[in-house]
Amino acid sequence: MITMKETVSIRLEKHFIEQIDRLAQQEGTSRTEIIREALRVYFKTKESAEDRSFVPFSEYKKLTDEVIKGKYEMGQMRAKVEALEEERSKLREELKRQQAYAETLASKLDKEREVNEALKRELADKEVKIKELELKLSAAEKEGKKRWRLF
Repeated sequence: MITMKETVSIRLEKHFIEQIDRLAQQEGTSRTEIIREALRVYFKTKESAEDRSFVPFSEYKKLTDEVIKGKYEMGQMRAKVEALEEERSKLREELKRQQAYAETLASKLDKEREVNEALKRELADKEVKIKELELKLSAAEKEGKKRWRLF
């Protein structure tokens, strides 16, 4: 099948021409062939975009890279979650130890309070006895003075 070709003149920015020339030299082809291939890809992309069954490689690559990045980030997040759960578990164990220690201290404090109260009662009883003895002594001294006066 013979295809009719027509000549078309287009104006391009210098950087496009430089890129086309560089690519043509690398691939060992002409400017015209590079431009034809670019147009083929463009039209194929446009047609595929309409039927949605074709995804351009650049888009596929971008999405694949995003998925890989997402999986990597999820792995990092899972590792962080595991570390946090382990830390939480350790903190709960430490809290249990601290609570047990606090209960022990509270129990000791209650016992110390009981001992303190018993000592206060004992001291009060002794103070009452001392007062009683002081009163008896005072009475005895008065009685003694009276006896000495009688003689």
